[in-house]
Amino acid sequence: GIIRAIRSMSPTVVVVDEIGSRDDLEHLLLAKKSGVEIIATMHGDENNIAEIVELKLFKNIIFLKKNNEFDRVENIIKYV
Repeated sequence: GIIRAIRSMSPTVVVVDEIGSRDDLEHLLLAKKSGVEIIATMHGDENNIAEIVELKLFKNIIFLKKNNEFDRVENIIKYV
């Protein structure tokens, strides 16, 4: 759906939930190359998203950690 949305709607931002597959990553890379900003969620930690961090696909990556009943910010990676 990401590629269709970019081609037919010309968005400035795409918001997606639960990225995780190689196809998701490739579609998000195409979106980024088209000048589209991306907001996404995924499960994981810094170790298993190394490729996304390396590609600098996002301006910021925020890691949350469950603390009792609430999530709290554990780490933020910012790219300038």
